[in-house]
Amino acid sequence: MENPIVIEEYRSPIWKFLALFCGMITVIFLCSYLFVSDVFWKSIFRFIAFIGFAGIVILILKIRERPKKMDVRLTAEYLGIRYFDDKEEVKEELYDRETIKRIQRINVSPAWDFLSNTEVYKHIISFTDTNKTLSVFVYSGQNIHLNEQDSSKFENFLIDHDIPVS
Repeated sequence: MENPIVIEEYRSPIWKFLALFCGMITVIFLCSYLFVSDVFWKSIFRFIAFIGFAGIVILILKIRERPKKMDVRLTAEYLGIRYFDDKEEVKEELYDRETIKRIQRINVSPAWDFLSNTEVYKHIISFTDTNKTLSVFVYSGQNIHLNEQDSSKFENFLIDHDIPVS
């Protein structure tokens, strides 16, 4: 077993700002609901306040979830990725080393992440025995993105062990 590398999922700072924004929307429209006497506007303000509150709940759950750490190992037969939540292993993936055609780094620039200047990447793996491509880092059905430093660390690890990257 080779020396593993540990990389961490990139988390955007925008989630905290969105939670704050939803909190302000909730307070503003809840106060408007309390001070307006027209039934039509009361129902609209109460609905918007509820939407803001629902947004707060969803965003707090997103913020509370910690970034995943990935332990990447390479053996003679497999490329192994273990996912950790805090210090507990939650998932492990193995890719057969002989079937790896190449691993490609793709720049991801989400439209909603306008507050961060960080370059964010995802890695796509293609195989010799099929035409399908997969994302290398996936947890709970979602792609895991890496910042530039961790992405370069992963790419250099692959180059050092003769796995084709592009």
